[in-house]
Amino acid sequence: MDEMRQRPGAQDVLQVEGAPSGTGATSRITAKSQRWNKQIILWLRVFLVAYLIDMMVQVGLAALFITGDVGLLKWHDNNANIILSTLLFFALIPAILLWRPARGSSGPTWWIVVMFLLIETQKTLGYLRLIGLHIMIGVGIFGLTVGLVVWAVMYKHDPYKREAKKAAKKAGK
Repeated sequence: MDEMRQRPGAQDVLQVEGAPSGTGATSRITAKSQRWNKQIILWLRVFLVAYLIDMMVQVGLAALFITGDVGLLKWHDNNANIILSTLLFFALIPAILLWRPARGSSGPTWWIVVMFLLIETQKTLGYLRLIGLHIMIGVGIFGLTVGLVVWAVMYKHDPYKREAKKAAKKAGK
């Protein structure tokens, strides 16, 4: 009788090491949700690496423009407005999914939002021909991008980390 009352997919329930004991958390994660979490992290890595590669292309276009090839200014502008912004937006989607439904870190979401703001600031400075500030912010964006890629590659998802911290705080009070 109890077997009939189990929720659909209950046979896929995994016992994950590190889950707080005595909580209902251990019965909430399924093999399907673990695969989904891995896919979210994979797509975040893919989009951030693609963004970093295109950022290097952007630096190359800027360097060639500064050396005198004026035609590359339009390419530099189009790359910033279309390709980089699109890749960053596509990276934002798995970052939000990692944070909310997957119960992962919210850090990438906030850093990507900060990057959007920095990119808009950098574009404005470029249009105003304030090249010194434009280049300085570009270096900062590049460093932030490298940091995000390193974080994404090294990130190991632990959906119970937050719950363990909450349980520890409750036990300490």
